[in-house]
Amino acid sequence: MRMDEYRVEILREQPSAQEFASEVEARNIPVVYQALIKNWPASLKWSPEPGSFDYLKIIAGGERVQAMLTASGNTFYGDIRSHERVELKFGDYLDYASQIYAEALTEVKEQGCSDVESQSKGQRTHLYLAQVPMFSKDEGTSPLRALMADIIMPSFLNPTSVANINFWMTARESKSSTHYDPYHNILCVVVGQKKVRLWPPNMTPYLYPYPIYGEASNHSSVDFMRPYEMKHPLFKHALDSCQVVTLCAGDALFIPEGWYHQVDSHSFTMAVNIWWPSVVALNLDSHMSGYYLRRIVSSLLDSEKRRLVKKGMSGQSVDEVNFIAGSTELPSSITASASESKNKEMADSGQLKESGRKHAFEALSSIQKQCLYHLVQVCKPDMEAEQNPDSEVKTSKDIGRESVSNAERIVECFKPHPHLMPLQREDSVACAFRILDPLDLKQVLLVMVDYFPRTLELLICKQLSPIAAEVLTKKFEEMDLHLSDAEQSDFYKAFYGVFEDPKVAMSALLDGKEKLSALVLNYVLEAYLGLTLNL
Repeated sequence: MRMDEYRVEILREQPSAQEFASEVEARNIPVVYQALIKNWPASLKWSPEPGSFDYLKIIAGGERVQAMLTASGNTFYGDIRSHERVELKFGDYLDYASQIYAEALTEVKEQGCSDVESQSKGQRTHLYLAQVPMFSKDEGTSPLRALMADIIMPSFLNPTSVANINFWMTARESKSSTHYDPYHNILCVVVGQKKVRLWPPNMTPYLYPYPIYGEASNHSSVDFMRPYEMKHPLFKHALDSCQVVTLCAGDALFIPEGWYHQVDSHSFTMAVNIWWPSVVALNLDSHMSGYYLRRIVSSLLDSEKRRLVKKGMSGQSVDEVNFIAGSTELPSSITASASESKNKEMADSGQLKESGRKHAFEALSSIQKQCLYHLVQVCKPDMEAEQNPDSEVKTSKDIGRESVSNAERIVECFKPHPHLMPLQREDSVACAFRILDPLDLKQVLLVMVDYFPRTLELLICKQLSPIAAEVLTKKFEEMDLHLSDAEQSDFYKAFYGVFEDPKVAMSALLDGKEKLSALVLNYVLEAYLGLTLNL
C-alpha cells in the first residue's frame, strides 16, 4: 500500500463549507487544523489551575456523568471487560482532578521538577471521562449540555447534520485502544495535548479487529502496549505504516469515518469531539443494506485477487524465471523434445497437418522457452502415467471433473498464515503465466497448440490451480485489449480446438476462478470481520 496516497495534511487556514465537502470530506483523508478552536470561550474558561474549575462546577457540577475506571494502569482497552463504569457528579470528578493537579504541583516544588505532567504518571487509579454527551439528537441524554455555550461550531460544518458532541477529560495520562468510529469526527483539544496514531480502513487485516458480532467490533484486538507477534504477526506492518500527529491546545483533527486511531492523552487534557454521519452512512439501515453488503464484499474480493496477480500483469524479472526453470540457460533437450513431441502428440490427437504451422518454437525468446519448458515438465508425470498400460487412462472429461480437487493443495497456503501474498510464489504454473506479457503468453500457448496439444489439454484440465486459473484469465483479458476481433477469434478457436470437449476447458477455468474466490472470501471474512467459515 502506498501511504503517500493517505498522507495526513496539516493546515492553518479553515476551509469553506464547499472546500471541506469537496476536498476533505469526500477524499476521506485526515486533516489537522492548527489553532482552529483557539477563539473558543472554552479555551479561556476551562483550565486545571487551582480555582479554575469553579466555573465548570457552577454551570454543570451537579450533573451525573459516567467515568471509566480501569484496572490496567492508564490504558483503556476497547473490551469493556477491562474497565468499569462509575457514576458520579461532574463536580466530584473536577474535585478529583483538582486534587491530582495540586499533588503534582506540590511534587514539582519539592523535587525541583518543572514538568507537572511527569508527576502524574505511574498512578494506578484512573478515572477517565470519556464520551460524555454535550449534545445528542436523542433528547434528554446530554448531561453536559451547559458546556455547549463555550464552544463554537466550525463554520465548514452543517449544524443540522451533527449527531453528537462529546466531552472528554483525563486527570492523568491515558491511552485509548486502537479503534474506528462509524461517524466522521472532528477532535478538538481545548486543554492539554493528545498524540494520535492513524491508519486507513484498508489496514484492517493488520490490526485484527474483534469479530463483527462482538460488543467491541470497532476495536483492534491487539494489545498495542504488549503486542504478541505469534498471535498477531501482521501487526508489525501496521506499526511501520501508521501516521502520528500531535494536537496541542487549540488544534483540531478531522478523522474520517472508518479510520483507525489510537489516542494518547497528556494529564489534565480536555477535549470535545463532533460526530456526524457520512453520506454512505446515511444510506445504510435501509432496504439497500443487503445490496451494499454484497457490493462491499465483492469489492474486497476483487481487490484481494488483484493483489495476487498484479505483479504479473506488467511482467517479471529474469530472477523470477529462475524460480520456474532453475536456470537462465534453457535445457538443450527442449528443442529435441519439442520436435519429437510435435509429431507424436499431433499424430496421437489426429491433428497432424501436412504443411508446417506458423507458430514456430524457434521464434520464442529465451524467457518464453523456459516458461514453455516448465509447463511441459509440470504435465510430464501425468503424460507418463497415461502412457503406462497398467495405469487408468482418463479422458479429458474425467480430468475436468478432477480439476477442482487439485485446487485443494492451495488451501494449505492459508493455514500457517492468513495473508494471501505468499501465494504469489507458491504456484509455479501461475508464476509461469505471470512472468510473461499477455502477447508473449499468447505465443507460448499457440506453440503448445502446434507442438504439445495433449500437454496443453492436461495443463488446463488437470494442473490448473485456482490462482493459475485467475492469472490466466486475467492475461486473456489483457490480451484481448491488444487484439482485433478477428485475431481474438483465431486465437480462441486454436486454443479451445485442442480439447476433446472445449466446455471441459472452460469449466476448468471457471471452477478454478470460483475456488480462488471462495478462498479469498474466507480470508476477507476473517481479516475484516473476524469470521472463519468452511467454504
